[in-house]
Amino acid sequence: MKKKPEYHQAEHVIWEHINELYEQFYDGLVELGYTPVTPRDAEKRCGILSLKLEDKEEFFAFMRSQNICLSISAGTYIRFSLGAFNNRADIETALEAVRMYKTSKNL
Repeated sequence: MKKKPEYHQAEHVIWEHINELYEQFYDGLVELGYTPVTPRDAEKRCGILSLKLEDKEEFFAFMRSQNICLSISAGTYIRFSLGAFNNRADIETALEAVRMYKTSKNL
């Protein structure tokens, strides 16, 4: 019988998964011309990635129309929360929605 991982081992696996997704999303946003305001350094971040955009309300509405889950934090930042339930395909879907938004705005 396979031994059940201890809590701290499972926590580490989840955190590594979130970090991989975060890096994929961070790098994809940078490639698309965005500058995340949350740190790139894994030791200085959590699973939340934020952007400060002048057109945040329009960006938010477009992303929601594409079934991307996000929020506006403190009335200032676009906030994406990554978790254990997300996968690489989710990140690609979100990045594709960002590409579509940029195209629709001729950015």
